Amino acid sequence: MTDFPPQADMELAGNNPRPMSATAVAGFILSLLGITAVLGLVLAIIGLYRTSRGRLRGRGLAIAAIPISLVTGVVTVIALYVLLLTAGALQAMEQVREALAGTPSDGPAVLRSICTDDLNSEVTDERIIAWIESVQASHGPLMSLGAPEPQRRNTDTKTIQAKVLSEFKKGSEPIIFEFAGYDSGSLKVANLSVGDVRLR
Repeated sequence: MTDFPPQADMELAGNNPRPMSATAVAGFILSLLGITAVLGLVLAIIGLYRTSRGRLRGRGLAIAAIPISLVTGVVTVIALYVLLLTAGALQAMEQVREALAGTPSDGPAVLRSICTDDLNSEVTDERIIAWIESVQASHGPLMSLGAPEPQRRNTDTKTIQAKVLSEFKKGSEPIIFEFAGYDSGSLKVANLSVGDVRLR
């Protein structure tokens, strides 16, 4: 008969199984939840250390949790970035809708908060009012905005163009938004055009 060490003999008999590492289990679970991936990574590393001596089970969970938490963490950061960009674009669209649907003289106050510093310094209040008047003369007041369709990204000027098919009183016409700041996560309007009527 083969001689087993007393501890191994008891484990084989199932009398005294090693306890599971709560840290490894928690690290694995938290690594799957995206927003808690960083905490999952920390707990997985601690769980990996605690299971390395063989007294606790769960080493495989701790090992699996490390790459899972890294992947879910990166995906979560990208998703949050896209969410911030989308929120900025939606806010800009709403401000433009308000400016083009309302009185032209109210336009500068409405649009200045969503425009880049360059646009704000180059375009006067009178130019914004004239642009709104020109759009409303050609197309009528803006009635509603459609969904944005990304058009292209210009890496030289660091801008993104988005076309938004819009309903004006006199018919449909796309509004072309030129957004800057996507690299910093804070979208601002760098230019606007409706048909052939450009803000700058």
